[in-house]
Amino acid sequence: MLINLRDACAIAEQTNIALAAVNTPSLEAMRAAVEAAEETGYPIIISHAEGHESLMPLAVAGSLGVALAEHSSALVCLHLDHCEHLSYARRALEYGFTG
Repeated sequence: MLINLRDACAIAEQTNIALAAVNTPSLEAMRAAVEAAEETGYPIIISHAEGHESLMPLAVAGSLGVALAEHSSALVCLHLDHCEHLSYARRALEYGFTG
């Protein structure tokens, strides 16, 4: 299930756990992060940075991240990390990023 960063942090605080924020510049990394969250039962933050654009374009990261979250039993926050351009951040929101 796709959740936003605020809700993920609230869950972590309420349950006294740490959240993993995993850089995911590939499909394999995204799948592994979501699978780990499913196995542990803990929420996960899957992060994409503007610097990953050459490895995985933002549109692809957004589409894959949202699809993986929607088909998962885990709580998943799709987070844009280390962004330098406001236009890139706006596009991330359009693609379904929640953090």
